[in-house]
Amino acid sequence: MSVAAFHPESDRASGLTDRLLQQTRIAGEASHEGWRVRADGSRFYADVRYASLESEDGASRGYAKVVHDMTEQRRQRRRTERFVEESEDVVTIVDPDGTVTYVSGSAERVFDYDPDALVGENLFDYVHPDGRERAMETFFACVEGAESATAECRLRSPDGGWFNVEGRCRNMLDDDAIDGVLVYLRNVTARKQRARRFEGIFNRTFQATGLLRPDGTVLEVNDTALEFGAGDRESVAGEHIADLAWWDHSDAERETVRDAVTRAVAGEFVRYEAEVRGADGLATIDFSAKPVHDEDGNVSLLIVEGRDITAQQRQRRHLQVLQRVMRHNIRNDLMKLRAWTQAMCEEPDAERRAEHLETVEEILDKWEGMSERMREMRRILRPANSRETTTATDSLIADAVDPVREAHDDATVLTEVPDDWIRAPATLGKAVAELVRNAVEARGDATVEVALTGPTDGWAEVVVRDDGPGMPEMEADVLENGEETPLNHGQGLGLWMVRMIVTQAGGEVSVESTADGTTVRLRLPTDRRPRTTTPVEPTE
Repeated sequence: MSVAAFHPESDRASGLTDRLLQQTRIAGEASHEGWRVRADGSRFYADVRYASLESEDGASRGYAKVVHDMTEQRRQRRRTERFVEESEDVVTIVDPDGTVTYVSGSAERVFDYDPDALVGENLFDYVHPDGRERAMETFFACVEGAESATAECRLRSPDGGWFNVEGRCRNMLDDDAIDGVLVYLRNVTARKQRARRFEGIFNRTFQATGLLRPDGTVLEVNDTALEFGAGDRESVAGEHIADLAWWDHSDAERETVRDAVTRAVAGEFVRYEAEVRGADGLATIDFSAKPVHDEDGNVSLLIVEGRDITAQQRQRRHLQVLQRVMRHNIRNDLMKLRAWTQAMCEEPDAERRAEHLETVEEILDKWEGMSERMREMRRILRPANSRETTTATDSLIADAVDPVREAHDDATVLTEVPDDWIRAPATLGKAVAELVRNAVEARGDATVEVALTGPTDGWAEVVVRDDGPGMPEMEADVLENGEETPLNHGQGLGLWMVRMIVTQAGGEVSVESTADGTTVRLRLPTDRRPRTTTPVEPTE
Protein backbone atom coordinates (compact mmCIF):
# COMPACT_ATOMS: atom_id res chain seq x y z
CA MET A 1 0.00 0.00 0.00
CA SER A 2 1.52 3.31 -1.09
CA VAL A 3 2.30 6.04 1.41
CA ALA A 4 -0.13 8.40 -0.30
CA ALA A 5 -3.01 5.90 -0.09
CA PHE A 6 -2.20 5.34 3.58
CA HIS A 7 -3.08 8.97 4.38
CA PRO A 8 -6.54 10.53 4.04
CA GLU A 9 -7.27 12.92 1.18
CA SER A 10 -6.92 15.96 3.45
CA ASP A 11 -3.28 15.05 4.27
CA ARG A 12 -2.43 14.57 0.60
CA ALA A 13 -4.09 17.84 -0.34
CA SER A 14 -2.13 19.74 2.32
CA GLY A 15 1.17 18.28 1.16
CA LEU A 16 1.73 16.42 4.43
CA THR A 17 2.61 13.15 2.69
CA ASP A 18 5.25 14.75 0.52
CA ARG A 19 6.71 16.63 3.50
CA LEU A 20 7.05 13.45 5.59
CA LEU A 21 8.89 11.61 2.81
CA GLN A 22 11.09 14.61 2.14
CA GLN A 23 11.99 14.90 5.82
CA THR A 24 12.70 11.16 6.02
CA ARG A 25 15.03 11.34 3.00
CA ILE A 26 16.99 14.27 4.38
CA ALA A 27 16.89 13.62 8.16
CA GLY A 28 16.65 9.88 8.04
CA GLU A 29 13.31 9.71 9.91
CA ALA A 30 9.96 11.43 10.43
CA SER A 31 6.84 10.78 12.48
CA HIS A 32 3.24 11.89 12.59
CA GLU A 33 0.16 11.11 14.66
CA GLY A 34 -3.20 11.28 13.00
CA TRP A 35 -5.90 9.49 11.03
CA ARG A 36 -4.94 6.74 8.58
CA VAL A 37 -6.74 4.70 5.91
CA ARG A 38 -6.78 0.91 5.75
CA ALA A 39 -6.83 -1.09 2.49
CA ASP A 40 -10.58 -1.62 2.95
CA GLY A 41 -11.10 2.14 3.21
CA SER A 42 -11.82 2.23 6.98
CA ARG A 43 -10.10 4.85 9.11
CA PHE A 44 -8.07 4.42 12.27
CA TYR A 45 -5.91 6.67 14.44
CA ALA A 46 -2.19 5.85 14.57
CA ASP A 47 1.30 7.07 15.33
CA VAL A 48 3.39 6.40 12.18
CA ARG A 49 7.16 6.58 12.02
CA TYR A 50 9.08 6.60 8.72
CA ALA A 51 12.75 5.63 8.30
CA SER A 52 14.94 5.94 5.20
CA LEU A 53 16.37 2.68 3.77
CA GLU A 54 19.74 2.92 2.00
CA SER A 55 22.13 0.49 0.40
CA GLU A 56 25.75 0.11 1.49
CA ASP A 57 26.81 2.60 -1.13
CA GLY A 58 24.26 5.15 0.16
CA ALA A 59 21.69 4.71 -2.57
CA SER A 60 18.05 5.07 -1.47
CA ARG A 61 16.16 1.80 -1.37
CA GLY A 62 12.86 3.20 -0.09
CA TYR A 63 11.23 3.75 3.27
CA ALA A 64 10.40 1.68 6.35
CA LYS A 65 7.08 2.41 8.03
CA VAL A 66 6.23 1.52 11.65
CA VAL A 67 2.52 1.91 12.50
CA HIS A 68 1.24 2.07 16.10
CA ASP A 69 -2.57 1.85 16.19
CA MET A 70 -3.71 4.43 18.79
CA THR A 71 -7.44 4.38 18.09
CA GLU A 72 -8.40 3.18 21.57
CA GLN A 73 -5.89 5.44 23.32
CA ARG A 74 -7.21 8.41 21.40
CA ARG A 75 -10.77 7.47 22.34
CA GLN A 76 -9.82 7.35 26.01
CA ARG A 77 -7.88 10.60 25.76
CA ARG A 78 -10.74 12.39 24.01
CA ARG A 79 -13.15 11.05 26.60
CA THR A 80 -10.94 12.56 29.31
CA GLU A 81 -10.64 15.83 27.42
CA ARG A 82 -14.40 16.05 26.97
CA PHE A 83 -14.91 15.29 30.64
CA VAL A 84 -12.55 18.13 31.56
CA GLU A 85 -14.15 20.49 29.06
CA GLU A 86 -17.68 19.75 30.32
CA SER A 87 -16.68 19.79 33.99
CA GLU A 88 -17.93 22.45 36.36
CA ASP A 89 -14.28 22.99 37.24
CA VAL A 90 -11.68 24.76 35.16
CA VAL A 91 -8.52 22.65 35.15
CA THR A 92 -5.24 24.51 34.87
CA ILE A 93 -1.58 23.55 35.05
CA VAL A 94 0.54 26.22 36.70
CA ASP A 95 4.32 26.48 36.94
CA PRO A 96 5.86 26.94 40.40
CA ASP A 97 6.11 30.70 39.78
CA GLY A 98 2.38 31.01 39.02
CA THR A 99 2.60 31.02 35.22
CA VAL A 100 -0.31 29.24 33.55
CA THR A 101 0.78 26.58 31.04
CA TYR A 102 -2.55 24.87 30.36
CA VAL A 103 -6.23 25.81 30.69
CA SER A 104 -9.11 23.45 29.98
CA GLY A 105 -11.75 24.36 27.45
CA SER A 106 -14.33 24.76 30.24
CA ALA A 107 -12.78 28.17 31.03
CA GLU A 108 -14.83 29.73 28.24
CA ARG A 109 -18.11 28.36 29.56
CA VAL A 110 -17.39 28.88 33.28
CA PHE A 111 -15.46 32.18 33.28
CA ASP A 112 -16.01 33.58 29.74
CA TYR A 113 -12.26 33.41 29.09
CA ASP A 114 -10.58 32.06 25.94
CA PRO A 115 -8.38 29.27 27.36
CA ASP A 116 -5.49 30.11 24.99
CA ALA A 117 -5.54 33.74 26.13
CA LEU A 118 -4.75 32.68 29.71
CA VAL A 119 -1.78 30.50 28.82
CA GLY A 120 1.43 32.36 29.65
CA GLU A 121 -0.33 34.68 32.11
CA ASN A 122 0.45 34.71 35.84
CA LEU A 123 -2.54 33.35 37.74
CA PHE A 124 -2.14 35.79 40.62
CA ASP A 125 -2.57 38.80 38.32
CA TYR A 126 -6.21 37.75 38.09
CA VAL A 127 -6.77 37.33 41.86
CA HIS A 128 -8.40 40.14 43.85
CA PRO A 129 -5.81 42.02 45.96
CA ASP A 130 -7.76 41.41 49.18
CA GLY A 131 -7.36 37.66 48.84
CA ARG A 132 -4.13 37.45 46.89
CA GLU A 133 -1.84 36.90 49.87
CA ARG A 134 -3.84 33.98 51.18
CA ALA A 135 -4.10 32.49 47.68
CA MET A 136 -0.32 32.76 47.29
CA GLU A 137 0.31 31.19 50.68
CA THR A 138 -1.92 28.25 49.77
CA PHE A 139 -0.37 27.78 46.32
CA PHE A 140 3.28 28.03 47.39
CA ALA A 141 2.67 25.73 50.36
CA CYS A 142 1.55 23.17 47.79
CA VAL A 143 4.62 23.88 45.62
CA GLU A 144 6.92 23.39 48.60
CA GLY A 145 5.63 19.96 49.46
CA ALA A 146 2.00 19.92 50.54
CA GLU A 147 0.22 17.29 48.48
CA SER A 148 -2.93 19.40 48.13
CA ALA A 149 -4.45 22.60 49.49
CA THR A 150 -7.69 24.57 49.13
CA ALA A 151 -8.48 28.28 49.31
CA GLU A 152 -11.24 30.66 48.30
CA CYS A 153 -10.61 33.94 46.52
CA ARG A 154 -12.08 36.28 43.93
CA LEU A 155 -11.03 36.04 40.29
CA ARG A 156 -11.32 38.93 37.84
CA SER A 157 -13.90 38.45 35.09
CA PRO A 158 -13.43 39.66 31.50
CA ASP A 159 -15.90 42.53 32.10
CA GLY A 160 -13.99 43.82 35.14
CA GLY A 161 -16.21 42.21 37.77
CA TRP A 162 -15.27 39.42 40.15
CA PHE A 163 -16.08 35.75 40.44
CA ASN A 164 -16.09 33.97 43.80
CA VAL A 165 -13.78 31.01 43.21
CA GLU A 166 -12.85 27.92 45.17
CA GLY A 167 -9.36 26.80 44.20
CA ARG A 168 -7.86 23.37 44.88
CA CYS A 169 -4.15 22.81 44.27
CA ARG A 170 -2.39 19.48 43.76
CA ASN A 171 1.35 19.13 43.45
CA MET A 172 2.14 17.18 40.26
CA LEU A 173 5.67 18.48 39.67
CA ASP A 174 7.09 14.95 39.78
CA ASP A 175 4.63 13.70 37.18
CA ASP A 176 6.29 13.90 33.74
CA ALA A 177 2.90 14.18 32.05
CA ILE A 178 1.90 17.22 34.11
CA ASP A 179 5.16 18.77 35.34
CA GLY A 180 3.37 21.48 37.29
CA VAL A 181 0.72 22.22 39.90
CA LEU A 182 -2.80 21.19 39.00
CA VAL A 183 -5.16 23.98 40.01
CA TYR A 184 -8.87 23.28 39.87
CA LEU A 185 -10.96 26.46 39.80
CA ARG A 186 -14.66 26.28 40.61
CA ASN A 187 -17.04 29.22 40.19
CA VAL A 188 -18.95 29.45 43.49
CA THR A 189 -20.40 32.93 42.89
CA ALA A 190 -24.01 31.72 42.82
CA ARG A 191 -23.47 29.62 45.92
CA LYS A 192 -21.97 32.60 47.75
CA GLN A 193 -24.90 34.78 46.75
CA ARG A 194 -27.34 32.18 48.07
CA ALA A 195 -25.31 31.90 51.26
CA ARG A 196 -25.38 35.69 51.72
CA ARG A 197 -29.13 35.80 51.17
CA PHE A 198 -29.60 32.97 53.66
CA GLU A 199 -27.33 34.70 56.15
CA GLY A 200 -29.26 37.94 55.71
CA ILE A 201 -32.51 36.16 56.55
CA PHE A 202 -31.08 33.85 59.20
CA ASN A 203 -28.73 36.14 61.10
CA ARG A 204 -30.39 39.53 60.78
CA THR A 205 -33.78 38.58 62.13
CA PHE A 206 -34.76 39.88 65.56
CA GLN A 207 -35.71 36.44 66.85
CA ALA A 208 -33.46 33.58 67.89
CA THR A 209 -33.50 30.80 65.31
CA GLY A 210 -31.88 27.37 65.24
CA LEU A 211 -31.71 24.34 62.99
CA LEU A 212 -31.84 20.92 64.64
CA ARG A 213 -31.41 17.36 63.55
CA PRO A 214 -34.44 15.16 64.19
CA ASP A 215 -32.75 13.87 67.34
CA GLY A 216 -32.73 17.42 68.74
CA THR A 217 -29.02 18.17 68.36
CA VAL A 218 -28.13 21.66 67.18
CA LEU A 219 -26.83 22.09 63.64
CA GLU A 220 -26.77 25.87 63.52
CA VAL A 221 -28.04 28.89 65.44
CA ASN A 222 -28.23 32.49 64.30
CA ASP A 223 -26.42 35.48 65.75
CA THR A 224 -29.50 36.62 67.66
CA ALA A 225 -29.61 33.33 69.57
CA LEU A 226 -25.92 33.57 70.41
CA GLU A 227 -26.28 37.15 71.61
CA PHE A 228 -29.32 36.28 73.70
CA GLY A 229 -27.63 33.30 75.31
CA ALA A 230 -24.10 34.80 75.42
CA GLY A 231 -22.71 31.62 73.89
CA ASP A 232 -20.60 30.68 70.88
CA ARG A 233 -21.27 28.32 67.99
CA GLU A 234 -18.57 25.88 69.03
CA SER A 235 -20.17 25.28 72.42
CA VAL A 236 -23.70 24.99 71.01
CA ALA A 237 -23.31 22.96 67.82
CA GLY A 238 -23.75 19.23 68.36
CA GLU A 239 -25.48 19.65 71.72
CA HIS A 240 -29.09 18.65 72.32
CA ILE A 241 -31.19 21.78 72.57
CA ALA A 242 -32.52 20.68 75.96
CA ASP A 243 -28.95 20.47 77.29
CA LEU A 244 -28.17 24.12 76.55
CA ALA A 245 -27.60 26.57 79.41
CA TRP A 246 -30.90 28.27 78.55
CA TRP A 247 -32.74 25.70 80.68
CA ASP A 248 -30.29 25.30 83.58
CA HIS A 249 -32.59 27.16 85.96
CA SER A 250 -35.48 24.70 85.65
CA ASP A 251 -35.71 20.94 85.14
CA ALA A 252 -39.37 21.40 84.25
CA GLU A 253 -38.51 23.79 81.39
CA ARG A 254 -35.82 21.37 80.19
CA GLU A 255 -38.30 18.49 80.04
CA THR A 256 -40.85 20.68 78.29
CA VAL A 257 -38.44 21.49 75.47
CA ARG A 258 -37.54 17.79 75.15
CA ASP A 259 -41.22 17.05 74.77
CA ALA A 260 -41.55 19.83 72.19
CA VAL A 261 -38.78 18.21 70.09
CA THR A 262 -40.45 14.81 70.33
CA ARG A 263 -43.78 16.24 69.20
CA ALA A 264 -42.18 18.20 66.34
CA VAL A 265 -40.37 15.07 65.10
CA ALA A 266 -43.79 13.39 65.02
CA GLY A 267 -44.90 16.12 62.59
CA GLU A 268 -46.58 18.56 65.00
CA PHE A 269 -46.01 22.33 65.07
CA VAL A 270 -45.34 23.18 68.72
CA ARG A 271 -45.61 26.65 70.23
CA TYR A 272 -45.67 27.86 73.81
CA GLU A 273 -44.27 30.50 76.17
CA ALA A 274 -41.05 29.36 77.82
CA GLU A 275 -38.90 30.81 80.57
CA VAL A 276 -35.22 30.74 79.64
CA ARG A 277 -31.99 31.98 81.09
CA GLY A 278 -30.38 34.43 78.70
CA ALA A 279 -27.24 36.53 78.92
CA ASP A 280 -29.00 39.00 81.21
CA GLY A 281 -30.96 36.58 83.36
CA LEU A 282 -34.36 34.97 83.11
CA ALA A 283 -36.57 35.97 80.22
CA THR A 284 -39.82 34.84 78.64
CA ILE A 285 -39.78 33.80 74.99
CA ASP A 286 -42.41 32.79 72.48
CA PHE A 287 -40.88 29.41 71.59
CA SER A 288 -41.81 27.23 68.62
CA ALA A 289 -40.57 24.04 66.95
CA LYS A 290 -41.52 23.28 63.34
CA PRO A 291 -40.73 20.08 61.38
CA VAL A 292 -39.28 20.17 57.85
CA HIS A 293 -40.08 17.16 55.65
CA ASP A 294 -38.01 15.64 52.85
CA GLU A 295 -39.28 14.30 49.52
CA ASP A 296 -40.38 11.06 51.17
CA GLY A 297 -42.39 12.83 53.85
CA ASN A 298 -39.89 12.12 56.62
CA VAL A 299 -38.87 14.81 59.09
CA SER A 300 -35.31 15.76 58.10
CA LEU A 301 -34.89 18.97 60.04
CA LEU A 302 -36.44 20.98 62.86
CA ILE A 303 -36.63 24.77 62.90
CA VAL A 304 -36.83 26.25 66.38
CA GLU A 305 -37.50 29.91 67.04
CA GLY A 306 -37.66 32.04 70.13
CA ARG A 307 -38.85 35.64 70.35
CA ASP A 308 -38.11 37.57 73.52
CA ILE A 309 -41.48 38.75 74.84
CA THR A 310 -40.30 39.69 78.33
CA ALA A 311 -41.08 43.37 77.86
CA GLN A 312 -44.51 42.63 76.36
CA GLN A 313 -45.30 40.24 79.19
CA ARG A 314 -44.25 42.83 81.75
CA GLN A 315 -46.46 45.39 80.04
CA ARG A 316 -49.39 42.98 80.04
CA ARG A 317 -49.04 42.31 83.73
CA HIS A 318 -48.67 46.01 84.43
CA LEU A 319 -52.00 46.57 82.69
CA GLN A 320 -53.54 43.74 84.69
CA VAL A 321 -52.47 45.48 87.90
CA LEU A 322 -54.09 48.69 86.74
CA GLN A 323 -57.27 46.86 85.85
CA ARG A 324 -57.31 45.11 89.22
CA VAL A 325 -56.89 48.41 91.04
CA MET A 326 -59.66 50.00 89.00
CA ARG A 327 -61.95 47.00 89.21
CA HIS A 328 -61.63 46.24 92.90
CA ASN A 329 -60.00 48.90 95.04
CA ILE A 330 -61.20 52.11 93.48
CA ARG A 331 -64.66 50.80 92.66
CA ASN A 332 -65.19 49.62 96.23
CA ASP A 333 -63.77 52.82 97.68
CA LEU A 334 -66.02 54.96 95.48
CA MET A 335 -69.00 53.18 96.91
CA LYS A 336 -67.69 53.90 100.42
CA LEU A 337 -67.04 57.55 99.57
CA ARG A 338 -70.55 57.94 98.24
CA ALA A 339 -71.97 56.47 101.43
CA TRP A 340 -69.78 58.49 103.82
CA THR A 341 -70.23 61.82 102.02
CA GLN A 342 -73.99 61.27 101.96
CA ALA A 343 -73.84 60.50 105.69
CA MET A 344 -71.90 63.73 106.30
CA CYS A 345 -74.51 65.74 104.44
CA GLU A 346 -77.32 64.23 106.47
CA GLU A 347 -75.54 64.23 109.87
CA PRO A 348 -76.63 67.21 112.03
CA ASP A 349 -73.96 66.61 114.72
CA ALA A 350 -70.66 68.38 114.02
CA GLU A 351 -68.51 65.85 115.86
CA ARG A 352 -70.06 62.99 113.95
CA ARG A 353 -69.51 64.86 110.68
CA ALA A 354 -65.84 65.31 111.62
CA GLU A 355 -65.55 61.54 112.20
CA HIS A 356 -67.08 60.89 108.79
CA LEU A 357 -64.64 63.34 107.23
CA GLU A 358 -61.69 61.52 108.81
CA THR A 359 -62.92 58.29 107.21
CA VAL A 360 -63.21 60.00 103.82
CA GLU A 361 -59.71 61.45 104.22
CA GLU A 362 -58.31 58.00 105.03
CA ILE A 363 -59.76 56.67 101.78
CA LEU A 364 -58.36 59.61 99.82
CA ASP A 365 -54.95 59.21 101.50
CA LYS A 366 -54.98 55.56 100.50
CA TRP A 367 -55.68 56.59 96.92
CA GLU A 368 -52.85 59.07 97.04
CA GLY A 369 -50.49 56.37 98.29
CA MET A 370 -51.63 53.96 95.61
CA SER A 371 -51.23 56.63 92.95
CA GLU A 372 -47.70 57.35 94.13
CA ARG A 373 -46.88 53.64 94.05
CA MET A 374 -48.18 53.39 90.50
CA ARG A 375 -46.06 56.36 89.42
CA GLU A 376 -43.03 54.81 91.09
CA MET A 377 -43.68 51.51 89.35
CA ARG A 378 -43.95 53.28 86.02
CA ARG A 379 -40.62 55.04 86.58
CA ILE A 380 -38.97 51.73 87.42
CA LEU A 381 -40.46 50.00 84.40
CA ARG A 382 -39.46 52.65 81.89
CA PRO A 383 -37.47 51.22 78.93
CA ALA A 384 -34.41 53.21 80.01
CA ASN A 385 -34.32 51.29 83.26
CA SER A 386 -33.73 48.02 81.40
CA ARG A 387 -30.25 49.48 80.84
CA GLU A 388 -29.91 51.10 84.28
CA THR A 389 -26.62 51.85 85.93
CA THR A 390 -25.48 49.50 88.63
CA THR A 391 -24.64 50.17 92.25
CA ALA A 392 -22.39 48.37 94.72
CA THR A 393 -24.60 46.11 96.82
CA ASP A 394 -23.05 47.15 100.15
CA SER A 395 -24.11 50.78 99.73
CA LEU A 396 -27.36 49.78 98.00
CA ILE A 397 -28.52 47.66 100.94
CA ALA A 398 -27.42 50.26 103.48
CA ASP A 399 -29.32 53.02 101.66
CA ALA A 400 -32.41 50.77 101.51
CA VAL A 401 -32.61 49.82 105.21
CA ASP A 402 -31.42 53.03 106.91
CA PRO A 403 -34.67 54.99 106.34
CA VAL A 404 -36.71 52.05 107.72
CA ARG A 405 -34.51 51.91 110.83
CA GLU A 406 -35.06 55.62 111.44
CA ALA A 407 -38.83 55.38 111.01
CA HIS A 408 -39.28 52.27 113.19
CA ASP A 409 -37.30 52.53 116.42
CA ASP A 410 -38.74 49.33 117.89
CA ALA A 411 -37.65 47.18 114.96
CA THR A 412 -34.22 45.60 114.54
CA VAL A 413 -32.78 45.52 111.02
CA LEU A 414 -29.54 43.58 110.50
CA THR A 415 -27.49 43.42 107.31
CA GLU A 416 -24.81 41.02 106.11
CA VAL A 417 -22.85 41.81 102.97
CA PRO A 418 -19.70 39.79 102.12
CA ASP A 419 -16.42 41.51 101.32
CA ASP A 420 -16.65 40.37 97.69
CA TRP A 421 -19.84 42.31 97.07
CA ILE A 422 -21.15 42.70 93.55
CA ARG A 423 -22.83 45.41 91.55
CA ALA A 424 -26.61 45.24 91.09
CA PRO A 425 -29.32 47.33 89.39
CA ALA A 426 -29.89 50.54 91.33
CA THR A 427 -33.63 49.84 91.47
CA LEU A 428 -32.97 46.76 93.61
CA GLY A 429 -32.70 49.07 96.61
CA LYS A 430 -36.39 49.94 96.30
CA ALA A 431 -37.28 46.24 96.35
CA VAL A 432 -35.22 45.61 99.48
CA ALA A 433 -36.68 48.69 101.19
CA GLU A 434 -40.22 47.57 100.36
CA LEU A 435 -39.69 44.07 101.81
CA VAL A 436 -38.10 45.42 105.00
CA ARG A 437 -40.83 48.03 105.41
CA ASN A 438 -43.52 45.41 104.84
CA ALA A 439 -42.00 43.21 107.58
CA VAL A 440 -41.76 45.92 110.26
CA GLU A 441 -45.24 47.23 109.51
CA ALA A 442 -46.63 43.72 110.02
CA ARG A 443 -44.93 43.60 113.44
CA GLY A 444 -43.53 46.74 114.99
CA ASP A 445 -40.78 45.03 117.04
CA ALA A 446 -39.79 42.62 114.33
CA THR A 447 -36.20 41.54 113.68
CA VAL A 448 -35.37 41.67 109.98
CA GLU A 449 -32.19 40.26 108.49
CA VAL A 450 -30.96 41.29 105.04
CA ALA A 451 -28.13 39.18 103.64
CA LEU A 452 -26.34 38.93 100.32
CA THR A 453 -25.01 35.56 99.17
CA GLY A 454 -23.04 34.59 96.09
CA PRO A 455 -22.25 35.05 93.37
CA THR A 456 -22.42 31.34 92.54
CA ASP A 457 -22.66 30.03 88.96
CA GLY A 458 -23.52 33.51 87.72
CA TRP A 459 -26.26 34.15 90.30
CA ALA A 460 -26.46 36.11 93.55
CA GLU A 461 -29.21 36.19 96.18
CA VAL A 462 -30.54 38.90 98.44
CA VAL A 463 -32.32 37.20 101.35
CA VAL A 464 -34.78 39.17 103.52
CA ARG A 465 -35.81 37.18 106.61
CA ASP A 466 -38.14 38.31 109.43
CA ASP A 467 -39.68 36.80 112.58
CA GLY A 468 -43.14 38.23 112.00
CA PRO A 469 -46.50 36.46 111.73
CA GLY A 470 -45.81 35.18 108.22
CA MET A 471 -46.78 36.60 104.86
CA PRO A 472 -50.35 35.89 103.76
CA GLU A 473 -50.59 33.42 100.90
CA MET A 474 -52.24 35.98 98.65
CA GLU A 475 -49.29 38.35 99.00
CA ALA A 476 -46.77 35.53 98.54
CA ASP A 477 -48.48 34.70 95.25
CA VAL A 478 -47.96 38.28 94.12
CA LEU A 479 -44.21 37.96 94.76
CA GLU A 480 -43.64 34.48 93.39
CA ASN A 481 -46.06 34.19 90.52
CA GLY A 482 -47.34 37.66 89.73
CA GLU A 483 -50.88 36.37 90.22
CA GLU A 484 -53.74 38.85 90.17
CA THR A 485 -54.96 39.59 93.70
CA PRO A 486 -56.95 42.37 95.32
CA LEU A 487 -54.16 44.90 95.88
CA ASN A 488 -55.55 46.43 99.03
CA HIS A 489 -54.19 49.62 100.59
CA GLY A 490 -51.29 49.76 98.18
CA GLN A 491 -49.49 46.92 99.98
CA GLY A 492 -50.06 44.53 97.09
CA LEU A 493 -48.79 47.22 94.73
CA GLY A 494 -45.55 47.42 96.71
CA LEU A 495 -45.05 43.66 96.49
CA TRP A 496 -45.88 43.76 92.81
CA MET A 497 -43.22 46.44 92.40
CA VAL A 498 -40.69 44.15 94.11
CA ARG A 499 -41.46 41.39 91.64
CA MET A 500 -41.24 43.76 88.68
CA ILE A 501 -37.83 45.06 89.77
CA VAL A 502 -36.40 41.55 90.15
CA THR A 503 -37.87 40.13 86.93
CA GLN A 504 -36.77 43.22 85.00
CA ALA A 505 -33.25 42.42 86.20
CA GLY A 506 -33.66 38.89 84.83
CA GLY A 507 -34.13 37.32 88.25
CA GLU A 508 -36.79 35.45 90.18
CA VAL A 509 -38.46 35.61 93.59
CA SER A 510 -39.23 32.82 96.05
CA VAL A 511 -41.09 33.00 99.37
CA GLU A 512 -41.04 30.70 102.39
CA SER A 513 -43.65 31.72 104.95
CA THR A 514 -44.60 30.11 108.27
CA ALA A 515 -46.17 31.27 111.51
CA ASP A 516 -42.65 32.02 112.79
CA GLY A 517 -41.67 34.35 109.99
CA THR A 518 -41.05 34.87 106.30
CA THR A 519 -38.00 34.45 104.08
CA VAL A 520 -37.98 36.16 100.71
CA ARG A 521 -35.17 35.35 98.26
CA LEU A 522 -34.40 37.68 95.39
CA ARG A 523 -32.28 35.65 92.95
CA LEU A 524 -30.44 37.83 90.43
CA PRO A 525 -28.03 37.17 87.57
CA THR A 526 -24.61 38.76 87.79
CA ASP A 527 -22.69 40.35 84.93
CA ARG A 528 -25.84 41.49 83.14
CA ARG A 529 -25.90 43.23 79.80
CA PRO A 530 -28.70 45.23 78.12
CA ARG A 531 -31.43 43.37 76.28
CA THR A 532 -31.36 43.63 72.53
CA THR A 533 -35.13 43.58 72.16
CA THR A 534 -37.15 46.78 72.08
CA PRO A 535 -38.82 47.34 75.45
CA VAL A 536 -42.48 48.31 75.62
CA GLU A 537 -43.29 51.63 77.26
CA PRO A 538 -45.54 51.04 80.32
CA THR A 539 -48.97 52.56 80.18
CA GLU A 540 -49.93 55.36 82.53
